[in-house]
Amino acid sequence: MNLKFKEYQYRFKGKMHFYRKAYEGLRDVLIWLQKNNPVDQPNIVMPVLIPTELYRMVLEAGYEPKFFEIDKNLRFDIGRLAGLIDSNTQAVLGIHYFGIPTDIKDLKLISEQADVFLIEDCSYTINSRINGKELGTFGDIALFDVQNMLQLSDGGILVINNNRWDFEPSYKMPVNEINILLNLLRTRSKYLNSMFSRGYDLVYFSNLLKTAYVNFLEDHQIVIQQISRSAKDYIYSVDLDEIASKRRKNYQYLFSELAGMKKLYPIWPEPDDKSFSYLQSENSNSLNNFVPYSFPIICKTAFRTEIQLALSETGVRFGSGWFETPIELSGFDKTKMLAESLLELPVHQGLSEYQLEYLVELIHRFEKTDRIKLNKTPKNNFEIYTRSHNI
Repeated sequence: MNLKFKEYQYRFKGKMHFYRKAYEGLRDVLIWLQKNNPVDQPNIVMPVLIPTELYRMVLEAGYEPKFFEIDKNLRFDIGRLAGLIDSNTQAVLGIHYFGIPTDIKDLKLISEQADVFLIEDCSYTINSRINGKELGTFGDIALFDVQNMLQLSDGGILVINNNRWDFEPSYKMPVNEINILLNLLRTRSKYLNSMFSRGYDLVYFSNLLKTAYVNFLEDHQIVIQQISRSAKDYIYSVDLDEIASKRRKNYQYLFSELAGMKKLYPIWPEPDDKSFSYLQSENSNSLNNFVPYSFPIICKTAFRTEIQLALSETGVRFGSGWFETPIELSGFDKTKMLAESLLELPVHQGLSEYQLEYLVELIHRFEKTDRIKLNKTPKNNFEIYTRSHNI
């Protein structure tokens, strides 16, 4: 099936607004909620494992984040979550981490009972559904990061499913087209380099990034911008089914090749895994219903640095959760354990077969020996690792 974005758009009853980045839309929504339903000290109930960018938007909008814990299976305690909601709560935020659907039905029920908005963060998936219903249609508000899912230099979508009050974005101008085109050229050149070099990053297109921290004591000026014209045109031209198929295929390849490993294991619902019981009504192969952002695996903390160094040879960037998040994790032991052992392998549509094969080879070598002899020295020094949004 050939699914164009305009057809996909019809699946949503709410109006779509196109931003430079998805979380800029979140900032506008939070201000909109407080303006139309003012409370003394607005707060939002949200998972503690979040990127700095999201956290920054929440604080800039004048909200207090009230965090709930996420465990190694990406689950949460619905009772404890409900206990965080009070008279100043404007919204509950649920994240479909790595493209794996969260228990969105429980979040919807709790939100409805408390009469607060449900914000569904679909930044790490697109063209996905659960129990036959599209992800992004459960929440009163939904966020999509097409920049990541479609490999663009900009692009976020805000969907207002519950337009209780008139909403208008705050942006006044689009992104600079020249910068966008230059970034797009760099990304596509990286892909061609990988194809010609059979999976090796010969010219260090995939420089390894150090963590950047945000100082929240400073006065931050956030510029909210509209999506670039070139990115929006691209979104409407691509085949979403083809992209979904490639991501699923790459994920399934990694899942089959890395099955049964003892030092690393995937975060993914097995047919008999009760942690993901809310997905079991789909079928034993739930991957056919939603689209992954990455292939999340758990590994021992002591081994992760060496694995990351070795994976740099594949010429792909990979994530390790959000270590750059400036949040003290005291009291969130389960989330802290997840954050310190998480590694995300890429499954995006721009990967070459050579990169995937070499990635699997490296992981198997590590499983057998605990050591991997590097064929070249990475260009950057590793200290703390950050998610790369443009893999």
